[in-house]
Amino acid sequence: MVVRRGDSLWAVAARHLGRGADDVEVLHAWPRWWHTNRDVIGDDPDRLQPGTVLRVPSGADESGTETTARHVRTAGVGR
Repeated sequence: MVVRRGDSLWAVAARHLGRGADDVEVLHAWPRWWHTNRDVIGDDPDRLQPGTVLRVPSGADESGTETTARHVRTAGVGR
């Protein structure tokens, strides 16, 4: 994934997870993006440079689904 002007790791993770992702899912995902790409991002996760190519963290499939952090929404089931 290529960093766009104005991107944050939060925005990158949210974009990769897709429209259905909630804040908790993004909260768990963005640090994985940093740790996977720390060699190109550096020690400050808030300093992304436009044009930087980021690797998708392991555990996230190509469709954008976080295979380890997604949860099933069951609100209202059985009521």
